[in-house]
Amino acid sequence: MTGKNIWRLCKLYGRMIGYPMLKPHDLRHGVAMEVLEQRHDLEQVRALLGHARIDTTQIYTMIRPAQLKQAVSFYEAPAKQMLESVGSNRKSMFEEHFDVPQTQCVIP
Repeated sequence: MTGKNIWRLCKLYGRMIGYPMLKPHDLRHGVAMEVLEQRHDLEQVRALLGHARIDTTQIYTMIRPAQLKQAVSFYEAPAKQMLESVGSNRKSMFEEHFDVPQTQCVIP
């Protein structure tokens, strides 16, 4: 398959999916992102893409909104439990080391 045919296919399928400006590089980028999301390391992606330097591959490490949401939800419940377990009468680490007047802590 020639480069020209690849461009034609991108244009054809791009129009079919509502993305008429689809380019071969978009597909390459998409594959790299999917490989990273499958928890393969950056060095494997670098080898797959044929990059000489890892710096070039690092552009694919941007965080997608779904990944960020997953990371936040992973820590959210334990953080809420930790905050709830800290009673209003218990001193914080800061208060234990410094003379800070006791105040009521309200957790929503």
